[in-house]
Amino acid sequence: MSSKLEPVILNGHNYGVWAQDMETLLKSKGLWQFTKTAVPDPKDDQQKFVIDGKKDEVVGVITTYISREIRFHTSGIDCPNNVWKKLKTLF
Repeated sequence: MSSKLEPVILNGHNYGVWAQDMETLLKSKGLWQFTKTAVPDPKDDQQKFVIDGKKDEVVGVITTYISREIRFHTSGIDCPNNVWKKLKTLF
């Protein structure tokens, strides 16, 4: 039996299931923390590079699992916390 999680695609009618699946997926990748709060500015360039990369990764994962019809609502938002909040307010 496979333990790989394949989240459903957010289609506008399944936010509750999608949000639970996405939370589990992001937690399993160590990325959930970036959706909950704004991450403080790092002290040095190396930390900033790593944190910015993680933020981009979260946004990429989230947008991979939303339909094209909904994705335009999050276009231009590059902060994972803001993407998550936007989707929550829509549904």
